[in-house]
Amino acid sequence: MEASFHYVVKAKLIRFIKDDVIDFIEINEKFENANPIEAREKAFDVYQNHIDVLLQGINKIYVSDEQAREDLVSYVDSGMVIKGEGLFGDFEFSNSYGNGIGVYFVIDNPIEDKIFEDKIGDEYMIHGISYAGAGAQSLMDSLNHEFWYYDHFGYDFKNHKITVDFYEADADITEPNDILKTPFDWTGYDICVTSEEDEEDEDDETNEENSNFYRWNHFKVWKKKNRI
Repeated sequence: MEASFHYVVKAKLIRFIKDDVIDFIEINEKFENANPIEAREKAFDVYQNHIDVLLQGINKIYVSDEQAREDLVSYVDSGMVIKGEGLFGDFEFSNSYGNGIGVYFVIDNPIEDKIFEDKIGDEYMIHGISYAGAGAQSLMDSLNHEFWYYDHFGYDFKNHKITVDFYEADADITEPNDILKTPFDWTGYDICVTSEEDEEDEDDETNEENSNFYRWNHFKVWKKKNRI
């Protein structure tokens, strides 16, 4: 009997040829098993193999997930921008959005639920490195979703189940979360570290996000106009 979900390792990574000339490394590998924890283990093994190869390409070795994120930034961020003319004037937009590598949990048999309303093919990134950054809250939400499917269908966790105390900013509370472990280090995510300086940074980030939103919409209009 087929499982109600499967896993995919996907990547779109930058490869510099010379000067500002680049092309892309693209990966899309699917992992299925009637016992989905087996597919998950295989997906993470393949993901790690890709990370090791990428690190070897820049003469580094894997030390930790956190260090790998720093070492591999050149594979996801080209440092280049797209310039164009939009409805509200000239704009610049990074061409690195969508770049990254990750392990995705993909739904084949949605649980009938009025809150989440999952559909066949919905996918959740449970681990990875991306240009935009897979924030801790986003990863936790995806891992919660994955665990919910394992629990609902009674699938074997093997020895991968862990409990992580995680601070939920929206509810302003720290709660235990049952998830399946990944290489991500959850140390320090059980407390609120917001300070007056952090709040100022958050305001700056919000302004930047809004700015990026407008840039993106201008880019879409420009892209359509120029047929690219």
